[in-house]
Amino acid sequence: MALMVKVPALGYVDEYGVADSDGMTSRSARAAASGPYRSTVPPTVVSWVPNITAALSANPEEATAALSRFDGYAAKVLGTTSPTLGPMSSILLRTESASSSQIEDLTVGPRQLALAEIEQSTSTDARTVVANARAMEAALALADRLDTDAILEMHRALLSGQHGWEDHAGRWRDQLVWIGTSANCPRGASHVAPQAPLVPAAMEDLVEFVRRDDVPVLLQAAVAHVQFETACGSTRAS
Repeated sequence: MALMVKVPALGYVDEYGVADSDGMTSRSARAAASGPYRSTVPPTVVSWVPNITAALSANPEEATAALSRFDGYAAKVLGTTSPTLGPMSSILLRTESASSSQIEDLTVGPRQLALAEIEQSTSTDARTVVANARAMEAALALADRLDTDAILEMHRALLSGQHGWEDHAGRWRDQLVWIGTSANCPRGASHVAPQAPLVPAAMEDLVEFVRRDDVPVLLQAAVAHVQFETACGSTRAS
């Protein structure tokens, strides 16, 4: 039997969308694509109190203890300034960036990735993967002060290296984003993020939640991730 923690639910608001003109879609097709849709309203989580049973609390506590033991073992065996760990961490970071990018159908070979690192690649996908790696580097460097300014700095690292998105780098989005088959209108989309004006307050609420020290760490990380991805939708316009 699955063990679950009840988290604050998303709200919804009814909207009416008019399909954008892209110069290629006919007037009748735009009219057919326009219509009502529902966008999400992010819940507040800063004051959320999780209802954690004894059976459920044991799992994250054991996982956290295992991670702590691994960190201690790695520091003892490799040392905190190990020359072996240094290059390996760089490789792992880029491997993770490439793997994460595959979720968005971005597959890049080692040669193109290396060329993109020195700004010699013509591959848009390679530049995007490198931008993902730089965003992760920024996240690691800014991990000790996770606030909205730090998040926007990571965002700047992510988008400033991607052609066509430079003007959006380091700023909250000012357009609606959604997951669906149409690029012109959110009607029929499987998920429509909150309207852009709601994002700054949602991010402030999320940051305050992350600063709490009364929630189990792994549970806190999981809820923060879900809130960021589905509720805040703070990255870039689709």
